[in-house]
Amino acid sequence: MQDVSIPLIYGIIAILAIFLVQLAIAQLNKKSMRMRGIFSAKPSIIIDPNGIDFDQLDSQGLTISDLEESMRTADCFSFADIEYGILETNGQMSFLKRPSDSNVLCLPFAVISAGKIDHHSLKYLKLNTTTLTNLLETLNIKLEDVLVLTLDCKGNVYYQEKYKKFITTTIDMEGYIT
Repeated sequence: MQDVSIPLIYGIIAILAIFLVQLAIAQLNKKSMRMRGIFSAKPSIIIDPNGIDFDQLDSQGLTISDLEESMRTADCFSFADIEYGILETNGQMSFLKRPSDSNVLCLPFAVISAGKIDHHSLKYLKLNTTTLTNLLETLNIKLEDVLVLTLDCKGNVYYQEKYKKFITTTIDMEGYIT
């Protein structure tokens, strides 16, 4: 664009092409979980109730010092105080502190998003598509009608059908874990 011998329209065409590619990728991400997995990152659980997941830490190129710095900015000063540490897709770390009492804390996972099943979340919760289908039948909802459905290890369910109010309920996870 700085070269005066090249017409300005060439620069405008290049900018328009980049815009159209970005728009197409955004639409693919919106329509397909598989495409979202290809074009977009997924949050990574770096710290779970068992401690620091070294494989995740290493695959994300993080060090213990990086974790400590992120913890301090989130007012967490001890690994013992953290139940979950999640590296978000934007590069920020989110921390969920351990409860002060002996109650077990469970991280909710979005197992259905915009009518699409997130198999990564199912795997983490030790569920499969058959048990999820059984859960949907129990809740009397159809997969394609679900805007979002989250589930945690205690069986706390939050779901919302498209254009309807959200509903929360609790299920017995023993009947669903595979």
